[in-house]
Amino acid sequence: MEITAIAREREGILSGMAQIALLGGTRTLTPADIASLQACSHYLFQTELRDWHQLPPILPQQLAARLPNPRQREIALQLLTVMAFVDGVVDEAKINLVLTYADALEVHADYIQDLVATTRRQWAWILADMSQRNIESIIGQPWAGADITAWLLPYQHRSDPILVDRFQALAELPADTLGYKFWDFYQAQAYGFPGEPRGLNARFAVPHDCIHLLAGYDTSPAGEILVSTFTAAMHRQKPMAGHILPVIYSWHLGIAFNDVAGSAQGALDPKEFWQAWARGHDTAIDLFDPAWDFWAITAIPLEELRDIYKIPVR
Repeated sequence: MEITAIAREREGILSGMAQIALLGGTRTLTPADIASLQACSHYLFQTELRDWHQLPPILPQQLAARLPNPRQREIALQLLTVMAFVDGVVDEAKINLVLTYADALEVHADYIQDLVATTRRQWAWILADMSQRNIESIIGQPWAGADITAWLLPYQHRSDPILVDRFQALAELPADTLGYKFWDFYQAQAYGFPGEPRGLNARFAVPHDCIHLLAGYDTSPAGEILVSTFTAAMHRQKPMAGHILPVIYSWHLGIAFNDVAGSAQGALDPKEFWQAWARGHDTAIDLFDPAWDFWAITAIPLEELRDIYKIPVR
């Protein structure tokens, strides 16, 4: 794991997460808070947290002193940020405490501005910024400022029948292969293939939906949170602003980003969430890497690909 399992570091990060939930000792931990601490400890730090009372309070500067490595600080703040939203509500006091830890840790990631804007309820700005970060994470470069919806739905006004035929031909492959499973998944969900007027951009849809298949997550709101969390840990480009926070806002806080995504409330399961983070991190492939070639592996059995890619069992 990127955060080494040294007790001093592990305990400090978990203590910081607890302090976000406890709001510096002014609140009590909810069942969701406790489940999140235990699951994070189990899946990310590979140790059991049997009693959260074992975690001593830790101030922002104290946590910074325990984490001299900048990468450890970045990941620690990501975990603290998630902790502010586990209960499914926008709590300005918790977010402000996260921002205090961010200052002490000297983390200046792009999602910090989203947190600031959240305390001000600047939803339109937040949704626009996170949507842009998501696209930038996928394409691997700054967004040029064009219409994001047009990028997501590029075939509305210019279909690609050759591409559609290529996807339809996957139905001829053996039933255990990735290609057939992908075709069958689209039939079951009544999705339009990339290339069809209602199909999503292949650059997003193909790796995203392959993660559904390879990781075993469904398309419910809870499943979409897990796919994006797995993606963030696997892809590691703008993980928070581009993947994790958008689905927490959409599917856990009930804030709709666009008509394609929709929204729901309360879909984050702490145990499943942290397990998805660990599974994505430990996977040996990045499906959003431009070098990954879907068409080169369509004839390989899905189970064999899971072994090749070292995708941990749920």
